[in-house]
Amino acid sequence: MKDVPAGYHRIAGSERQAMPNARLVGPADPGEIISVSIHVRRRPESPAMPDFSRPGERRRVSREEFAALYGAQPSDSTASPRLPALMASR
Repeated sequence: MKDVPAGYHRIAGSERQAMPNARLVGPADPGEIISVSIHVRRRPESPAMPDFSRPGERRRVSREEFAALYGAQPSDSTASPRLPALMASR
C-alpha cells in the first residue's frame, strides 16, 4: 500500500484495487470536482425513518430538522477529524 500523505488518515477497509484490465490513461485533473459518499450509523435513539413509499402522506422537514432527528452516531462523525469541515463545505 502506498504511504498516506501528511494530514490524511487511512480509513480501514477503504482500499480499492484496480480492475484487472484497468490502465492509466493520464494524470488526474486537480481541478475536477468529485462526489464522495460517507455512510455513517444513525443514533440508536433516533425514531424510525418515515415511510417514503407514500409521498403525499409525509411531512417535509428541513435539513437541520432531519439531521436532528436522524443524524449520525456522534462517534462516527468524529472518526475523522476533517469530517465536520468536509460536511460544512457542501
